[in-house]
Amino acid sequence: MAGLTPQGLERDSVQDIKTRIEAKLLARISPTLDISPESQLGQLIGVFSEEAGATQELIQVAYDAFDPDRAEDAQLVSLAKLTGTVKRAATKSRVEATVTLEAGTTLLAGVHFAHVEDKPQARFTPVEDFTAPSDGEHAVWFEAEEPGPVAAPAGKLTVIASPVVGWSAVTNTNDAELGLPEESNEALRARREQELQSSGNGTVDAIEAAVSKVEGVRYVRCFENTTDATDQNGVPPHAIEVLIFDGISPTGENNDAIAQAIWNTKPAGIRTYGAVPANARDRRGEQQTVYFSRVTPKAVYVEIDVDVITANYVGDPAVSVAFAERANALQSTGSPVRVRLIDSLIYDIPGVVDVTGFRLGFAPGPTGTTNLPVGVREVAVFDSSNVTVTSSEAS
Repeated sequence: MAGLTPQGLERDSVQDIKTRIEAKLLARISPTLDISPESQLGQLIGVFSEEAGATQELIQVAYDAFDPDRAEDAQLVSLAKLTGTVKRAATKSRVEATVTLEAGTTLLAGVHFAHVEDKPQARFTPVEDFTAPSDGEHAVWFEAEEPGPVAAPAGKLTVIASPVVGWSAVTNTNDAELGLPEESNEALRARREQELQSSGNGTVDAIEAAVSKVEGVRYVRCFENTTDATDQNGVPPHAIEVLIFDGISPTGENNDAIAQAIWNTKPAGIRTYGAVPANARDRRGEQQTVYFSRVTPKAVYVEIDVDVITANYVGDPAVSVAFAERANALQSTGSPVRVRLIDSLIYDIPGVVDVTGFRLGFAPGPTGTTNLPVGVREVAVFDSSNVTVTSSEAS
């Protein structure tokens, strides 16, 4: 029978419950009772057994809510909060668009929208209200209406969904930086463990764990130099440099939050180093300047020659978009661009039969065919506008 044991909670299956009820009825009322599944009593036994089984499932869920390896969804979120790990919400895709406006025309955030060609559901709105200071083209940052990875390939955000007098055109030179989906249970579980292992102040792990909790931060690495001379990473003596990645085009809105996380966890007497100054408050409320650095995006240009079956092929532009999105998902700070990515990322695209040639580099018209080095403070970035695909009918 179900219950708490030295090994934990044990629960019965619906069939176990049904069998036990049937045995008790036969023993207490009459061994000749008709308990066949077709009888009224048999139907009642089945209903009660299913309800009892559902109740035991709920008890199991409640019991598992105290186990980080078993808890799911809301229970896992609550459990993680107890030790200071907060589930990361989905973020929105962002893209810099060129809008053609008459002087004085205002685009309102959350009110005026543009959408991707042939995808009216992929709507983008200005990140903040913008009023044109003059006639002509202006650069305005847009974000997706919905959170998550909403794509806007280069040159495709061209449809004005909310007409405004004085707004005549919109386009995007580069792909939208894709938003992130809501953190999965598995990722939250792993991050909670990592943050618990790096608890405490003053260590590199603790600093990285604290900064990683700041909204928008996707990657963080802390360089520590305990020597009396500048080290091989360029960090001065007795200093730390916190390197973060919060998107290809960060707004800087989280600068002070990052600075505060660093100040709260760094060792006393150790200075901070980096290209970005920001403000933190000490325990007395006095302002302190904290320095950190952001990863430098490094644009990669790619040319790919493919053999295709025309009847099934999705088209060169679609391959460029798919390649850029997939390649970006595999990059991390300091990781080289590996040529084997070329083949692995597009073979499953409909119509592609073979990759017959490729060139890659950090400038237009690439000629290289070997891995591209990426510095420790850099991240390789792929944009469909920099990916040229040339297709030929397979023989």
